[in-house]
Amino acid sequence: MWSWLVENKQWVFSGIGVSVIATIIWFVKKFWPKHQPPTPSVSVSTTQSPNITVSPVFNLHERTELLKQEASARPIARANLRIESIGLAKIYLRGDIWTTDRPVDNDEISVMGLIADVTNLPTPTTNIKAIELKAVLTIQSRNYTPLPWLEEYINVVRLEPAARKSVVLAVGSGSPLEPWYFLLNQRDQYFTPNEPSRMDWSNVAPIPSNLPMSIMFVDIDSGEMAAEFKYIWTFDSGRPFLRPPS
Repeated sequence: MWSWLVENKQWVFSGIGVSVIATIIWFVKKFWPKHQPPTPSVSVSTTQSPNITVSPVFNLHERTELLKQEASARPIARANLRIESIGLAKIYLRGDIWTTDRPVDNDEISVMGLIADVTNLPTPTTNIKAIELKAVLTIQSRNYTPLPWLEEYINVVRLEPAARKSVVLAVGSGSPLEPWYFLLNQRDQYFTPNEPSRMDWSNVAPIPSNLPMSIMFVDIDSGEMAAEFKYIWTFDSGRPFLRPPS
């Protein structure tokens, strides 16, 4: 190689030789495979964000309004009081409890009673609730309250749906010569002694006939009138009767 360069030095270092050598070097660099370092693999790291569950916003005002609408859409449960019948019956006072059972001793008071049967009547379209009542009688602008109930020690009665109770409107001997009384029971609680009796016999019933009369039932929980029934008070052969107003 060196001897060849010495022998051809004029040609190599002439312009043509330089051009040829430069061309050969260019071709070598251009087409000679180059050793390239391996491309490092790139690890793609994916960070998964946490799964956040967002609860719905609880709006107390909207919830309250919704409950109010649902409550207003439901029918309100009420008592549905009816007087099924009014008539005369023999009754007995036993330990401050009026009853239709026959007496067990001679000390029991026996009278005729004007009795009204009251029911809390279910209907297909009405929600019926139980109710605690006191009974009031009004005649000639006077109120007589609270009236006694059959089989009850106090003047309050609880009427469940479809239940029936009897209220004592007036009592008398049944004789044409004897007066009748609007009898009152002044016992509000069970925890009072039997003696003295809490029955009030001081209210004499009027003898004149054709007097407007009302029977009212008061809800003792709310203080509202639960029902009112209007009648005409009449006397016939010394006994009272009630008839519907004309």
